[in-house]
Amino acid sequence: MLCAANYIHAGAIVHRDLKPANVLIDKNCHVKFCDFGLARTIATPSKASSKQKDERPRTPRVGTQIYMAPEALIRNPKYDFAVDIWSIGCILGELLLNFVEKNDDS
Repeated sequence: MLCAANYIHAGAIVHRDLKPANVLIDKNCHVKFCDFGLARTIATPSKASSKQKDERPRTPRVGTQIYMAPEALIRNPKYDFAVDIWSIGCILGELLLNFVEKNDDS
């Protein structure tokens, strides 16, 4: 998931709605993201010139709330790629919790 996030972030795209339903895994364990309906491009410091900064406010509270980063939840319009990393952490935490619960039953 981190490699897929790195790939889209290199293209200045923030997904903004990463959740298990939007993460596809094939039989070879290749991960792909889907449903880019809420995605948006944002300027990166290396690609933005001093005259071409991304000063537009971002839409607050987009995505699925339980996977949403705190800065998006509090309606901070200046969030960046970190919101996707937060969502990935939530997904991994959910996977680990389900794994532990499943193995505690025996």
